[in-house]
Amino acid sequence: MLTACKKYDSWNTVVMGKVVDENNQPVEGMSFQFLGYERKGLGTLTTFDIHTQSDSEGRYEVAFLIPSSTDEAVFGGTGNDKFKFGTTHDLLRESEGKYVDFISYLTIPKRSYGETTIINFQVIKKR
Repeated sequence: MLTACKKYDSWNTVVMGKVVDENNQPVEGMSFQFLGYERKGLGTLTTFDIHTQSDSEGRYEVAFLIPSSTDEAVFGGTGNDKFKFGTTHDLLRESEGKYVDFISYLTIPKRSYGETTIINFQVIKKR
């Protein structure tokens, strides 16, 4: 018996987490960006660009059908009026129960498209 394989044109991917301050208090209104790129020759094309903000409990969530043409998806914090990353504050990412330095954006591997990725952050005053 032969069966046809279904080809998926996109993957419903969720990125969610929480952002807290130095005192582990929730940070409301922190902006985040979820971006996708397709490689074209020597350049890239943006396949999607989504923005979200943390709520009063510091939680954020973005869900998106990543187009199959997306070669790379990245997620990162873009700050807000109170927290200016690189100027007044740094953004740390939770890794193995500790907060570690976070540089710009985190790549969401293609193997994780269609899954839920949890990324927790902490905002601290610039060191």
